[in-house]
Amino acid sequence: MPLFLIRHLIPQERLPGVIEPEHFSGSYRQKQQLFLNDGKGVFSLHADDAGDFFEEEMVGRGAIAADLDLDGDVDLVVQRSNEPTLVVENRGTPKNSWVEVALSDGTGRNRFGVGARVEISVAGRRQVRQVTCGDSYCSQRPLTLHFGLGAGEPAAVEVKVRWPDGTAQRFPDVKPRQRVVLRREEGKAQ
Repeated sequence: MPLFLIRHLIPQERLPGVIEPEHFSGSYRQKQQLFLNDGKGVFSLHADDAGDFFEEEMVGRGAIAADLDLDGDVDLVVQRSNEPTLVVENRGTPKNSWVEVALSDGTGRNRFGVGARVEISVAGRRQVRQVTCGDSYCSQRPLTLHFGLGAGEPAAVEVKVRWPDGTAQRFPDVKPRQRVVLRREEGKAQ
């Protein structure tokens, strides 16, 4: 999964004082950054062919990454200071496989499983994500979790869910290249 940074740094000499109106204008514009994961936990700056958006300087405030058009790649929504919000569509064709997981808990008051830990395993590799909300300034990403599965096309992915109350379940045959809703009442005990 790539790492996107929306940037807005304030020079240290400005921090102790009162924030003047020009603080919110274009005087602190910076280019946004995209880092790609090599699959081993090392991220490297990827700016050469990332698109025009990464050449533009702006004062960023908040951002979300989500598959907005349901085509398997991750798009961006960027909230800027004193400027319109931007939607940055990833127009590339996904070369690698993927799956998106949404949770549904019809048994209680936490119907989207906020706080649940979701783990997928495919081809001997494991990825873990947590369903969160309110984790970005001025923005809220969807509660759906996107997992990049890498090259190749697995027949199925095993998904394990640890719900906020500690109950662990597995969903053994999730097909790739789709958004799937995993219902707590349909999971198998782990």
